[in-house]
Amino acid sequence: ATPLDDGLRQAMDLQRMGRVDDADRIVRGLLAAAPDCVPALQLLGVLDAQRGRLATAHALLSRAVALDPASA
Repeated sequence: ATPLDDGLRQAMDLQRMGRVDDADRIVRGLLAAAPDCVPALQLLGVLDAQRGRLATAHALLSRAVALDPASA
């Protein structure tokens, strides 16, 4: 597994445990290094939706789909 995969896995585990802020920090770090990482964009969109940031969530998820239409 790559560091990106490990980071995504860790962030998803944190999200499942309800530690949304911790997951958010990891995902944002991943996106700083790989801004077009579709799984990270999707996860950040889900995290934002969980916090009621629906416009931001929509923008992130839309960007993920634009980068990889099969991810929809």
